[in-house]
Amino acid sequence: LKSQSQIMTYVQTGGLSGTIEFLFRDIREGKQQITDETVSHLQNALKKIAASVEAIDAENKESDLSQDISTMKQFTGIS
Repeated sequence: LKSQSQIMTYVQTGGLSGTIEFLFRDIREGKQQITDETVSHLQNALKKIAASVEAIDAENKESDLSQDISTMKQFTGIS
């Protein structure tokens, strides 16, 4: 979803997808643990991505996900 979104110029949807990708990579590498907080952040991000995809489908315009990207970056430690 990250690459497809970015290719189609839906940068924020791709950006939030990318933060999820980094989180899963860190979990796989043992740098991050799966906690209730992790699951909560993932659920929220996935809901926001789903809403953005729906907006793209309905209006050809993605949602503003800048705050969600910032929150996920802060949680995951992505700079």
